Amino acid sequence: MSSLLAPRIAVTLWLVVFALVLAVVLAVPAGMVAAMRRRDWIGFTASALAQVGMAIPAFWAAIVLVIVFAVLLRWLPANGYVPLTSDPAGWASHLVLPVVSLALVQSAVLVRYVRSAFIEVLGRTTTGRRARSAGRRCADCCGTGCATRRCPW
Repeated sequence: MSSLLAPRIAVTLWLVVFALVLAVVLAVPAGMVAAMRRRDWIGFTASALAQVGMAIPAFWAAIVLVIVFAVLLRWLPANGYVPLTSDPAGWASHLVLPVVSLALVQSAVLVRYVRSAFIEVLGRTTTGRRARSAGRRCADCCGTGCATRRCPW
C-alpha cells in the first residue's frame, strides 16, 4: 500500500504548497483593499468577488479553467503529470491549472478573514491615533473627507 502512496504524496504536497502560497498572495492584498476601501466601489467589488468565489465549488472552478485554458485556448495541458526531474517546464505547466483552481477558492475564503481582521485593527483607537500622527487622513482610508467617529482614521 505504501508503495502506491509514496509517489503520489510528493505530487499532493507540491499542489498544496503552491496553492496555499498563491492563495495567500492573492488574498492578503485583496483583503486589505476590501477593508481599507470598504465604503468605496473597490471594496464592494473585492468583497463581492470573494463572496462569489466562496460560492463556487473547487471542482466547478477546475472544470471551467480546463475548458477555457486547455480546451479552447490550448495554453495548458488538461491532464497528466510530468516529474520534475524529467522536464521542469512540463512539470510546471501540468501544475498550473490544479494550483490555480485550488488557490482561487481558498483565497476567496482568506479574503473574508483578512478583511474582517483588518477592519478590527483599523477600528482600534490606537491605530487611528498612530495613523493621524503619521499624517494620514480619513480620505486615505475610505476615499471621502468624512470626519465621523465611525471612521477608523
